[in-house]
Amino acid sequence: ESHRLTRKGDKIDPYHFEFEKSPRLEKLPEAGEIVNELCGLPLPIRGADTIFRGGLKFSGNGGLVMAIHGGPGCGKTSLALSFGAYLAPFGIETLFFNGEEDPRDLSARLPSLVPEGIRRLTFFEKSISNAFTFARFDRHADSSSHLGQVKDVLGKLGEILATKLSPANEFQIPKPCRSMIVLDGLHDFFADKVKPAKTSGDDRNKVEELYELIEAAKRSGALVVLTTGENWSGHTMLDYLVDVAIHLSHESMAQYGAKPDRRLRLLKARHQLCAVGTHGFQIAGTKGVRFSPQINYQIDRRSIWKV
Repeated sequence: ESHRLTRKGDKIDPYHFEFEKSPRLEKLPEAGEIVNELCGLPLPIRGADTIFRGGLKFSGNGGLVMAIHGGPGCGKTSLALSFGAYLAPFGIETLFFNGEEDPRDLSARLPSLVPEGIRRLTFFEKSISNAFTFARFDRHADSSSHLGQVKDVLGKLGEILATKLSPANEFQIPKPCRSMIVLDGLHDFFADKVKPAKTSGDDRNKVEELYELIEAAKRSGALVVLTTGENWSGHTMLDYLVDVAIHLSHESMAQYGAKPDRRLRLLKARHQLCAVGTHGFQIAGTKGVRFSPQINYQIDRRSIWKV
């Protein structure tokens, strides 16, 4: 039982919350998983509920910054696109910055990332691309201008979302997310100028720019996804700054006759309980993007239920 003050004065109005436990449930999930499910952002990709233990939990200031590292062809762009495609039915719009691919090509890839069975559901957007705004930047232009524009966008978005995310009254729980921003190819924004190994004043300025960008992303109140290449000199430092760090790999590429094997390695999720480690990751096929969590994590989630 809990209590609250009514708006008419200091009168205390008691109210009750009741939850009915399934008879097949032997014990409750861990407290962190319950918090993720109640307060986090659900990511309806197959296997994501196991990897992120119910949902993505945002920081106290309302933002969440995720870094996705990987080499060419490992699926960084596809994974970032799939996040926006799966979140579109929740009313979450995506602003996608990219310096390599034409926006029309990115938009054409969206339907293949979501299983056909989900796309047929009535609550799903008939045209997923309506939830996306694509912005292409010139890779040959001054990288500092890109960073300035992105930081301005993050600041303005934070001001807008501050009102949109506010609940209708003080007794409602605010929604965890209203918008998503993807910086696809973060290394292009810095033109590979972040070099932690050196100590020159210019390098220290570039490190500071990266730190300021991450802080602006955290204050935006949005889900901000940053994708980078493997050999970018700032990716190790980036893992320390972001809230969620993911590395993608594409194994068996050099073996003749072997089927390529995609892997997702979750290094950390700062604000929540999660399944740290290496998991399977698939893109192609009619089932769209999906994860295959480690078998031990799958067993753990099923262990609280009666067989």
